[in-house]
Amino acid sequence: MRILAIQLNQPGDAVLTTPALQWLMEQGHDVHALLQPLGAELLQGMPGLASAEALPRDSFQIGRDVRRALRYRRARFDRAIVFSKCSDRPALWAALSGAKERLGLWTPRNQHVGRIGFINHWVRDHALGTHTVCQHLFLAGAPPEAAMQARLVYHPPEADQTWAAEWMRQRDLKTGGYLLLHTGSRWPSKSWPLENWAGFIRDARKKLSLPLLLTCGRDSRETEFTRRLVQTAAGDHTEIGTLSVNQLGALLQNAAGFLGVDSMPMHLAAALGKPGLALFGPTDEKTWGPWKSRLTVVRTPCGCLHAQHTCLKNASRCLAELSPATVLEKMAQALQTST
Repeated sequence: MRILAIQLNQPGDAVLTTPALQWLMEQGHDVHALLQPLGAELLQGMPGLASAEALPRDSFQIGRDVRRALRYRRARFDRAIVFSKCSDRPALWAALSGAKERLGLWTPRNQHVGRIGFINHWVRDHALGTHTVCQHLFLAGAPPEAAMQARLVYHPPEADQTWAAEWMRQRDLKTGGYLLLHTGSRWPSKSWPLENWAGFIRDARKKLSLPLLLTCGRDSRETEFTRRLVQTAAGDHTEIGTLSVNQLGALLQNAAGFLGVDSMPMHLAAALGKPGLALFGPTDEKTWGPWKSRLTVVRTPCGCLHAQHTCLKNASRCLAELSPATVLEKMAQALQTST
């Protein structure tokens, strides 16, 4: 069976889709993926995946999109699966693909895409409160026991691994010889405050005996935050908005451990088997946490845990109350346990 897997959410969601894609390929299906650009970059090295194509967000180009739709129809997909919560744009592409069967997870908010024919097979008997990986596996048709064996799949491309080796050589670093701190998040509610990061960095340089590499994404909010942080408490090395997602993945692959918030780099660290900490605020680790990994989730009680959309534009008190001393102690424990 030829399957088009559609995942147009955040790049971290693309990583969480890999167990379902892997299961489909193990069943002998020819699997193609349509992803947002960063997700397509991350999955380009996934073994067995027939293709990983990028569809930019908030873009509509008639010529490009018509050509893609015609190409998909010529491919004669048997099934299109919209992963994560099914919304208008991915459902439209399921319809444009010409696939005979178009699957999506049913929720009270997306019934209209079924009424207009974009989705013709709703998967209803699912639990949205389960981990996203389990939701994806269920949608793919995997049996419940498949989740027991499922692992995230991520392999930095060889070119990026070569780049990372040269990056380390220039800085006289060895594999496992530094700790990667991904300081940024596009969502204020997921961010650990600057003063907390600064306190951790100052003390970690003394206690952990590891050089600290500070990284962040290219979003302007992340880069501004990290530049201000470096002025307050500098790490040993910094990459502020300079890395591609696979360069970041290659540096993660060679790191001794990871510290960051609920984010795409956290899922990469989980997929790569890195020890360390994932700091959680108003998002639920039961749904979005690091999947079957060596990362430890750290949080404080959060009153808005199940209403995070109310505080996306504001800093979270629950993360602010997570002290640098607590995080440093747990990080030392995580690194010690991994040796």
